[in-house]
Amino acid sequence: MGPHRTARDSGIDHPPSLKEWTKMKRFKSYTVVALDEERFTFFLGDDVYILPEGQEAHNTPPERLWNAKIKEIRAKGFDSDDVWLQVIWYYSPTELSQRVSAFDPSFCGTNERIFSNQEDIVHALSCDGRTKVSKFDDSDPLQSPISAKSNYYRTTTNLSSSKSRHSGRQLVKPLSSSCICLQPYNPDRHIMHRCSGCERWYHISCIFEAHAPPEDIDWADNSGSMHDERSSGETSTRNEQTLPAFADIGDTDPKTVALALAKCPVTRGMEYGVVGTFSGISAARTMVQRVKSDPEYIFPEDWSALLEVNYFDFDLLVRESWYDCPNCHQPI
Repeated sequence: MGPHRTARDSGIDHPPSLKEWTKMKRFKSYTVVALDEERFTFFLGDDVYILPEGQEAHNTPPERLWNAKIKEIRAKGFDSDDVWLQVIWYYSPTELSQRVSAFDPSFCGTNERIFSNQEDIVHALSCDGRTKVSKFDDSDPLQSPISAKSNYYRTTTNLSSSKSRHSGRQLVKPLSSSCICLQPYNPDRHIMHRCSGCERWYHISCIFEAHAPPEDIDWADNSGSMHDERSSGETSTRNEQTLPAFADIGDTDPKTVALALAKCPVTRGMEYGVVGTFSGISAARTMVQRVKSDPEYIFPEDWSALLEVNYFDFDLLVRESWYDCPNCHQPI
C-alpha cells in the first residue's frame, strides 16, 4: 500500500522497503546542517513540520505544512546521510472531514489538529523544522496554557478501518461537552464560563438563554471561602475597576493584580485562550487568601507567570460579567 501522504521529494527514488527498514540502525536523534551552517537536531517524539510534495523549504507558510510526530529514526549506518523517519500524522479538521464524511470540522479551532494512527516513512530532508502540537485535555482546567498561535489537539482518529469514509462517529473520538446544549467547545468562536459548584463549562450564549444575571455575587476559591456580596443592580454590569493597562502589569503591585484577578469569573475561549483562566484565577485566589491570613506574605518573584496574565486578555477579563449557572444556579 502506498503512503497516506506524499512528502517533498528528497531525491531518493523511494522509501526503504519493510525488509530494508528492519535492517537499518535506530537512532535517538539526527542533525541537519542548513546552508548557513546552522545546525538543527531532531529527537524521537518531536513534533515536526513536513513539507508536502511540491512545496519548497522556508517558502511555505506554516498553515500549509503538515504536522507529524517522529516515532522512529533510522539510517543504514552512523555515517550515513540517508536518514529516514517513521512519523505519525496529525490532520487538520478540513483534511479529516475529506477523509471521514461524518466528521464535522465546524467545532474545531483554526489551530486545532486531530492525532491519527496513520504512519508513513519519510526522508529526513522533508522535515522543515520543529513545532509543538500541545495536548488539550478538556477535563483538566489546571493544565498549562496554550498560546494563541500554537497548534493543539484534543481528540484522535482511527483511519485504518475500511469504513473511514462514512463511520465518523466510530473513527473519530467525539469532542466532549458539558454545556446544556451538548455542543462541543470551539475556542475560536465560543466564550464559556466555568461553574465551581458543578464543575462544568457553559457557553455564554446558553447562559443568556437559560437565566438572567444572578442577584448576588460570591467570588470564591474552590472551597468557597472568599466573599464579595454585591447588589443585583451591580451584577448586571461589568466590573468597573481602576486597573493598570495590560502592558504595564509587570510593573504593578502584584497584590493589586491578584485581587482584581481573584474577583473574575473563570472563562475560556477567544480572548481568554484555549485552556482558559482557571489556573491563573485559582492561583490569584490562593495568593489573596495568604495575604488575608498573613499580612507579611511576600509574593513570589514569578507571580505574573503563576497568574498566567500573558495568556489571556487581562483588561477584558476584569470587566467580564458574572452570570447564574444554568444547572446549580451559583454565580459563574
